[in-house]
Amino acid sequence: MPKNTPLREISEEFNRRYQNFDSGTVDEKGSAPWQKVVFEGDDINLFALMPFFRLNSGDDGMYINKASITSHHPDHWDSFEQQNVGMYRLQVKGPRSLSIQMVPEHDIALHFRAAEQKNEPLPIAISIGNEPMLPLVASMPLLYDQDEFQMASALNEEPYPVVALENGLQVPWGAQYILEGHVLPRVREVDGPYGEFTGHLSGARNMGSVEITKVSHVENPLYEYAAIGMPWTEIDYMFINEPPPLKWSTPIVRKPEDHRWLSSAPNLKILL
Repeated sequence: MPKNTPLREISEEFNRRYQNFDSGTVDEKGSAPWQKVVFEGDDINLFALMPFFRLNSGDDGMYINKASITSHHPDHWDSFEQQNVGMYRLQVKGPRSLSIQMVPEHDIALHFRAAEQKNEPLPIAISIGNEPMLPLVASMPLLYDQDEFQMASALNEEPYPVVALENGLQVPWGAQYILEGHVLPRVREVDGPYGEFTGHLSGARNMGSVEITKVSHVENPLYEYAAIGMPWTEIDYMFINEPPPLKWSTPIVRKPEDHRWLSSAPNLKILL
């Protein structure tokens, strides 16, 4: 749409395309530009590969805050209705380690809970530097069985290009960086404080621990980050572009036991 299109018209067109989810298609390609440069295992040093920085003076460390993270329910690996692409905050903990903010109502938390019950790591793929539609879709409260890549296709009104990793997880073809790894079972990292979009500093909490096993990126990659703080910042405009029907039309219902995964895992290890 033209850049001077009134907000009301943008919202109406957005809703029209959103309701046309079934028209979305995914175009799985055999290769991608981000496969040009690859690091694996002990050759990985996230601090050397990305220009991390501390945004707010009260932040506990450096964060990756505009990544789209792909996960899959470990018991339904062949069903793309059980795949999720979400935007979850990551704190950089070491050359190959991150903490990840997962709360019980997130789809990725359900995937992790299923893996952790079997004492297995949850494979994830972290994509950084995506085309604008994917971060918007990854931050939407879609239905659990709605595929974010298909929604991005419906909103763009063209097939959405992806690449399948060796483990089957789909990632965006046009990303700048792809980080492959897994969330460790029964391990938590202290995550935060962090300057939130509301303008306040959040506290420190025990969150999931991620081990990175492979990093791929394009030649001369661009590192994307969201400036977050008191309005108005980038994230406020992302919220504006999610019309109220998207935000409030579908309540999320979980079983009471789904809310205990963060603290009730047996043999839980806390990394300090």
